[in-house]
Amino acid sequence: MLTRGTFLYDEVRFLLQQELREPRNYFAIVEAIAAGRTRLNEIKQATGLEGVSAYLDTLQGLRLVERVVPVTEGKPHKSRRGLYRLRDHFFRFWFRFVHPNRSLLERGGAQVVLDTFVAPQLDSFTAPVFEEICRICVPDFVCFAEDMCYNHGPMLSKECFDEFLAPYYRHVVPRIRDRGAICFVDCDGDITRMIPWLKEVGIEGALPLERQAGVDVAALRRAHPQFRFIGCYDKMVMNRGEEAMRAEFQRLLPVARRGGLVVSCDHQTPPGVSYQDYQLYLKLFREYAAMV
Repeated sequence: MLTRGTFLYDEVRFLLQQELREPRNYFAIVEAIAAGRTRLNEIKQATGLEGVSAYLDTLQGLRLVERVVPVTEGKPHKSRRGLYRLRDHFFRFWFRFVHPNRSLLERGGAQVVLDTFVAPQLDSFTAPVFEEICRICVPDFVCFAEDMCYNHGPMLSKECFDEFLAPYYRHVVPRIRDRGAICFVDCDGDITRMIPWLKEVGIEGALPLERQAGVDVAALRRAHPQFRFIGCYDKMVMNRGEEAMRAEFQRLLPVARRGGLVVSCDHQTPPGVSYQDYQLYLKLFREYAAMV
């Protein structure tokens, strides 16, 4: 999206030109809203256009813009306290990061824009999206997909983690936990040495705990009794028949019974696992889940 000539770089202008008869006027209105002019009079003043209300009605019909009114208003459609905001998050991103930096991007400065403007603001930019989700349904847990480890532990130092990742975790994680959701990190490889780092920034769980990486979930539960885990089930046994699958469930059952572990496949199901194999896995999963 930040690179000139790519499909999404000009997508906003393209969409407005394709869907609307007066794209310049609509672009000016959306630009004004993105810049913080959210009241009707502010939008009129910023654009200098006549008939702004009709334009806004069209944008709402396209689900690009929405009008929000305090819940205390008895007649929201007539309220003068209504505020307009961009509803489409792609448009929000484009007008926040692409449009204001257009001259720099035209000169090939995508990496500069990413490092200087996008990365430092991405956590605060996405926060309203999470709040929007929570108004519909608060998730049981939220997972950060990181993949920072391999078979021999972390692929970055504690110093790098503290400099490049920890500040953003400390900003985002409290917002998620305040909503009652548990914060997990999805990290392949052996996460053993990284768990204390994650706990420092408020992360409460990890997945998928790959067996092939040598992760010992029983030892992790003893060392971190309040930390949550999902995964641990060795995916490599899923096409070796019922006896091998049962043995793997038996291995994990004592840990699961002590709590803090939801047994699950320790990564994507391998392509060699047939539909019948997976059906057997689910049958055994339900059987052993009843024993926890």
